[in-house]
Amino acid sequence: MNNTGYSQQNGSAFRTQRPESKGFGNDINYTSQGLNSFSTNSNPASLKGKIQSLEEMAFSVNNELQLHKKELAILNSEKDSLSSVLNMKAQDVKKTLMNELIRLEDEMNRHFNNQKSENNRIQSQLSLIKTDKAALDELIGELEGRIKDLEYHIGNKESN
Repeated sequence: MNNTGYSQQNGSAFRTQRPESKGFGNDINYTSQGLNSFSTNSNPASLKGKIQSLEEMAFSVNNELQLHKKELAILNSEKDSLSSVLNMKAQDVKKTLMNELIRLEDEMNRHFNNQKSENNRIQSQLSLIKTDKAALDELIGELEGRIKDLEYHIGNKESN
């Protein structure tokens, strides 16, 4: 509280206590009943009553503001902790997915290499079969030629 009787908190000034009067009597009611209308604390129409109600309202608003600030700090801390938890979970998911991707790439490469070796094996078998077919075709041609020769010789001997 400064020397004016007003306290500065969070950028807003409000009166927390009444300043002590110096001099001619410490009570504002020093003049008896004649000035009673100016000095009542319970009359809200008087200046003193209005000031007091404003002080009470400022005090309650300040208390509410402090409560909201505490609540905001709690919410910010919860937000930060949830954010860090989410970041950790996101990193875990990313790590898991990267490991799964690497595993799948390795498996795909293994299957690709197996398929490639199987294709080479089948290709070599096909080449062997084609060679065998060509040899068999040649043998069939030779055998058909021999059969025709034999039929020709048999047909000639029967006609003689």
